[in-house]
Amino acid sequence: MHDQVNLALIPLIGALTIAGLVGAIDPALTTYAFLAYVALDSVWLILQVRCITAAAGQCCTAARGIGSRGSQPVPSDGGS
Repeated sequence: MHDQVNLALIPLIGALTIAGLVGAIDPALTTYAFLAYVALDSVWLILQVRCITAAAGQCCTAARGIGSRGSQPVPSDGGS
């Protein structure tokens, strides 16, 4: 159900963004709508962890791995 709700809401947020950019609505409305979406989606994910797909879980795991490197330099291949 989470994915279906996102499929409905994300295009709506996109349309609000375009409307805000062209001056059809107050851009603050877009900002508040997006913040509300992110907040509610975050609560949904916290309360119902199983709605996170395997692909999203892999992305989160990869992001944690990247973040755990700290300030260590990334090896270079010499630009080849």
